[in-house]
Amino acid sequence: ATHPPRASLRYPSGSARFLVGDYQASPDLIRDALESRRTRFGEDDPVVTHTKQVLGTVMVMGSRNWIDIDVDEAESLLADVLKRLESESRKDTTEYGFAALAFCGVLNHRVNREVEQARLLQEAMKAFAANPDTKQLGDAVWLSFNARVKSRLRQPAEAAKLYSQAVDLLRETLGDEHWAVMWIVPYYAEALADAKQFESAESILKEFESGLRESERTQHPYYARLIAVRALLLLRQGKTDQASVLGDQLIAGSNRSGNRVVNALWQLGQAHADAEDFKQAFKYQIAAVEGYREVDTNGDQHGQFFSYMLAGAGTAARELKKFEQSKQLLTEAVAVNSKAMGVEHEEVAKYVGGLATTLAETENFAAIKQLFQKHIDQLRASNAQAGGGMKQTLSELEKVLSASESSSSSAELAELNQLYEDTKSSLGDY
Repeated sequence: ATHPPRASLRYPSGSARFLVGDYQASPDLIRDALESRRTRFGEDDPVVTHTKQVLGTVMVMGSRNWIDIDVDEAESLLADVLKRLESESRKDTTEYGFAALAFCGVLNHRVNREVEQARLLQEAMKAFAANPDTKQLGDAVWLSFNARVKSRLRQPAEAAKLYSQAVDLLRETLGDEHWAVMWIVPYYAEALADAKQFESAESILKEFESGLRESERTQHPYYARLIAVRALLLLRQGKTDQASVLGDQLIAGSNRSGNRVVNALWQLGQAHADAEDFKQAFKYQIAAVEGYREVDTNGDQHGQFFSYMLAGAGTAARELKKFEQSKQLLTEAVAVNSKAMGVEHEEVAKYVGGLATTLAETENFAAIKQLFQKHIDQLRASNAQAGGGMKQTLSELEKVLSASESSSSSAELAELNQLYEDTKSSLGDY
């Protein structure tokens, strides 16, 4: 049998998209090929099983780059692959090993399935060990798994040694530019940095950056990822100016949506805000916001972190007297943080206070009253009037009143003060 023309075009195209780091487009292309192959060959054909494995694996890799995926779909695809390979007595094949590893990635999104994840990892290692061509790959995966355990146990020097061995095996088996090598190198560098071996960490990152430049692959997301990690390491050493040079490279590049890239831009913004250089702070904070939006428009996946970025950009905008932009960003920060943390959380109240501070800059006290009234009503509706969220809300309202004492809008301020007094009084013995 031959593959249908549509699938033969779509499947390589989807794989190619994945290899260049387009984790958003590649699943749709591979999913299209899967449907075509199902129609042509039937559900039980090996080529359909293999396409399911590729699709599930690509989805898992995308999720590690903050791409929103259907975890249930990925689990169903890979569970079916494992079941079929097992029924065909093929648990000792590399195909089974890779499917098991991908399924371990799915289980990172699940709760209380660590035992199953450990079992699958062991089965993957057995499958790789059964094949001479992949034995080193299995050893590398096992080393990297143990390295992550050491990192979590705060044993960075031990983690770095294990990562070093894993990287060497992967380079020997797969080559320097394979995605698996590029994926593990940042973890290795971070372990070195945690062990205070900053020069070694920067050296390994620069080595791989140089390799990608020489092969003209600077547009690949992994190149941006390496630069981002190096920027983060420089920030940890207090070298903000050097980190900013790398941050500018990230802003100018075509890949700003990876988790480490967004984190580097956000932390650069924080560093400049701490130094009260709000022009630079805003530049990096807004770039972080825009990069995050590319993969998660509404902050559904990492709402708390996204709200930090929005708040940072909004605060910097206020300091630059960009009040309308500050208002928009901080309004969104309140909404995203409320959804992520719950309206009763004290953090939400602080964000409400931040938005109120921006509104106070233009003496929009009517909007401030409406803002606080809405939040207080939400707290009461959720039966949280006695909690820390209400106390923090009153504290934020008091700060706004104190900072606005010299305002000429005495009538509106009086109404705002009345809201404060009425709310405080209604708490009674709380």
